[in-house]
Amino acid sequence: MDGVLNLTGSDQDLTVTGTCRRVDIAGTDLEVDLTRAEVLIVTIRGDRNELDALSLESFTVEGQDNEVDLVSVGAVTLRGDRNAVDVDLDIDALVVAGNGNEVDAAGIGSSDVSGDRNEIVPG
Repeated sequence: MDGVLNLTGSDQDLTVTGTCRRVDIAGTDLEVDLTRAEVLIVTIRGDRNELDALSLESFTVEGQDNEVDLVSVGAVTLRGDRNAVDVDLDIDALVVAGNGNEVDAAGIGSSDVSGDRNEIVPG
């Protein structure tokens, strides 16, 4: 599984299919659907983006007001404010550096959370 897919722009709905090692999302108001793709790593840079995916090894958010819905993920890193992450299963490792972020998962392994008003809800 090789390759990097770069998704950029603003105010677009994007659906990805196929296989790709990494997806980098850089934009504003993008709605990205990866539920029909096989992807290992996702990075979101920008504001007000939405991501739907099934299973990822890891993802990183660097921006504000992003929403992420996943079934499973190994590692999550949030750098920014007011991001929301919803994971159906456990998160193995969580890092949050920012304010007003919300993370909801079945369970959370290791965590390192800094900032104010972050809400981390395991189970």
